[in-house]
Amino acid sequence: MNLEALALEFLDEDILKDGTWEKVDFYDLSTENALWNHAAYLTLAKKEAKTCEAALIYLLQKETKVLGLWQDEWANATPTVADFIKLFAAEKGFSNVEGAVIPTEDFWKSYRNTIEGISCEPDFVFSKNDLIEPFTVLLDKEDIVQVTCFDDEWNEQNFLVETTSHWVLYHWASAT
Repeated sequence: MNLEALALEFLDEDILKDGTWEKVDFYDLSTENALWNHAAYLTLAKKEAKTCEAALIYLLQKETKVLGLWQDEWANATPTVADFIKLFAAEKGFSNVEGAVIPTEDFWKSYRNTIEGISCEPDFVFSKNDLIEPFTVLLDKEDIVQVTCFDDEWNEQNFLVETTSHWVLYHWASAT
């Protein structure tokens, strides 16, 4: 899956205007520890997006809105998918715009290690849609259908995960 190719795939569609992004749940896992820093876990029910490409656009739309990038760039306007993807790529939303399907086990090892590292910190905070909650496990390995990896480095991870019932965008980056 190539992010830049998505602009062509949705060229004549108003996917960014249909409001589906509002159905995405945004989980924030954070700590002051510079190594573990912050992870974002966004999830959208599969009934809301029939393809992984559409799901990725909705998940990224929610993320850019939560992070304020959307407001800074377009305020209340809605860009074309091409302009949206250009901004996301320019802001280095992912280091790699070309995603590749990887074995679930490879993803699970990276994901589990990072989640365990963040959640073990004494100042760990877990929230869902800006409301602090007790930490809950968000992903069950047995529910994973497919994983597309954009980044899996020592300091950054970006995965699009298809589960039996949801699309998940998982992002983690170290501040160091």
